[in-house]
Amino acid sequence: MNWLEKATLKFLEIVKGPNHPSVAVCLEKIGKFYFEMGNLEEAEPHFERALKIIEKSYGAKSLNVAIGSNALAEVYFRQGASLNLPENEFERKIAGAEALFIRSLEILEIQLGPFTNEVAATLNGLGRVYSVRGKLDDAEWALKRALDIREANLGPNDLQVALTLNNLGVVYQRMGKSNEAEALFQRSNSVLESTLGPDFEHYKYR
Repeated sequence: MNWLEKATLKFLEIVKGPNHPSVAVCLEKIGKFYFEMGNLEEAEPHFERALKIIEKSYGAKSLNVAIGSNALAEVYFRQGASLNLPENEFERKIAGAEALFIRSLEILEIQLGPFTNEVAATLNGLGRVYSVRGKLDDAEWALKRALDIREANLGPNDLQVALTLNNLGVVYQRMGKSNEAEALFQRSNSVLESTLGPDFEHYKYR
């Protein structure tokens, strides 16, 4: 962890107070650093504390809350999906991710409109959560809507479109719709390979 960011956090807590919005910004930067390093356990408390400060500072329906909710939801989702957790802890993490994505979606649709890239990203995250929880009809709905928005805004050959195609393919595979799943996987892989090169497999499930 960058010592300067930790020192900045301490300074802001002393000068501005522990619940100042600038403290939340610093916490989010530190949380993002840990998240990108794959250290979810360290990322979690930073995003959780940042979100609490943001809620108090800007109100429960602000865009900042939506952004903070998405960041924390992604941490919870990856903890539930990638760590070998006991069943009750797995359910707590995944249910927490679902609630946060839904909360963010409601805010974003009101603040930005229902057809924005931010809404699509949240729907993509929510669809993955639904898929892991076995809510396949809900997952299909969320991912198809995310796909429609991304294709309209970004074009059919964008990386974000490819990732949503892959996620939807996983849902169809779990539904037993093999032909539909294979078609989506082929299209997704084509875009990913042309965009990322031969190492595209590492980026498929996002």
